[in-house]
Amino acid sequence: MTLLRLAIFVVLSVTTIAIHAEPPPQKTGDVGDEGATQTVKEFLQELQEEKTIILKNRMDAMKKLFDLGNLSLDSFLDAERDYLVAQASPFHAERDEIKALRAIFKNRQRLEKYRVSCFKNGACSEEELTQARLQRLDAHIALISKLPPQATIRKRE
Repeated sequence: MTLLRLAIFVVLSVTTIAIHAEPPPQKTGDVGDEGATQTVKEFLQELQEEKTIILKNRMDAMKKLFDLGNLSLDSFLDAERDYLVAQASPFHAERDEIKALRAIFKNRQRLEKYRVSCFKNGACSEEELTQARLQRLDAHIALISKLPPQATIRKRE
């Protein structure tokens, strides 16, 4: 009976060690590129960088259209926000993330100001104005939640 207990203990110990052992890096890359390996985190970072570049190019193209008068301000601001959100990804340094969150907040403030003006002129609905206000609040909350708890906030009247 003692030998059976010892065997069960050994099997359970080996299984536990195998479960908690760090898995080997996952293979990625093109089919046929059998030598390329990287961690999931590294691969996600590469994908995020590619996405950021594409969103930057999209934002620049939309800025040109806006400058020519062929695009509305809110469409441009949405493209700018998408780019800034990509910059605020967790793969960037915390300082860069906070900087991007500040830019997103300013972007959403501009959109809200634009929608207030549109609403006063009858060019947008109350729903669009409400949505802009909610987006500004979400951006503000995201920014403030990343600041250190001991930081002080200056309230504007």
